[in-house]
Amino acid sequence: MSEISLPQSPSVTAPSSEGACSTLQSFACANAGSPVMGAKNSPIYNNDSIILSKKEDGFALIKVAAAIFEEKGKILLCQRGEGGNCAFLWEFPGGKIEDGESPKEALVREIREELGIESEAGEVFSEYKFSYPERDIYFYFIKAKITSGEIKLNVHKDFRWVLPQEAAKLSAAPADIPIIEKLLEKR
Repeated sequence: MSEISLPQSPSVTAPSSEGACSTLQSFACANAGSPVMGAKNSPIYNNDSIILSKKEDGFALIKVAAAIFEEKGKILLCQRGEGGNCAFLWEFPGGKIEDGESPKEALVREIREELGIESEAGEVFSEYKFSYPERDIYFYFIKAKITSGEIKLNVHKDFRWVLPQEAAKLSAAPADIPIIEKLLEKR
């Protein structure tokens, strides 16, 4: 198995050709790739807004902002609905960064759209490129807090406030597993 070190993150075991998987979730790696870092994969910024997407293999690199909400020691995870290779897996809520948006602006918009709540984006907890079989996605995992409203499931099937050790037992989206591991390490 190969080991990949994420910046400010614990070591993550990447799937091998034999189908070995992350130490947390063997189920989640059925369609998983591995986080890959490198300067050539970094987005280009202008005043905290992404102005250019690097292209790889003729496709634009998708950029996603995901929220890490923590309250009373618990984190918010949302369960994806039907469809796609991550159907019914648990994830940190968020979504695609649109042209001209900063990761933090996108996060606030996506949380409003997906969960019907207002939020405030804080510091970037971790960021990395994750390779799924069909595409590469650059993730920004951002600490955030809910400022108003009650959660409504506009996109997701379910949501839970869980301790990080409980999150480790859920079937998480492959790209989210390194963040759960990092949160566990900080406990």
